[in-house]
Amino acid sequence: PYPDGLAEEWIASHSRNWKERTGLTYAIVEKTSGELIGAIGFVELTDSTGELGYWIGEPYWGNGYCTEAARKLVEFGIQELTLKKIYATYLSSNPASGKVMEKLGMKLVKSFYRPFRGKKRVKIKYYELTVPSSS
Repeated sequence: PYPDGLAEEWIASHSRNWKERTGLTYAIVEKTSGELIGAIGFVELTDSTGELGYWIGEPYWGNGYCTEAARKLVEFGIQELTLKKIYATYLSSNPASGKVMEKLGMKLVKSFYRPFRGKKRVKIKYYELTVPSSS
């Protein structure tokens, strides 16, 4: 239920964001069928920090796909992008997303409220993973 052209615009932004090193997005595909089941990435990216974001199609919830993809992306962020901190937020009404963050070793830092999609204020939980320095 998106306006015409929005999906194309979203997809086109991925290449631009990576070239500018401001973001990174990957498709999540089911290994056997190759079917697109979601997306994952660093929706905000700096030299040392990445904001993890992801979505999985509802029929695929509860199968570990998001955790598997997130582990690989976090590993890439630390080893290849040399990120020092990775953070993510989720709506408290979606505790499964928080479980993914906890499985990655992320820690709850704070909770806060903000408007969401023009509606009432919703509770947001903010998680972080700080990479220990190698010195």
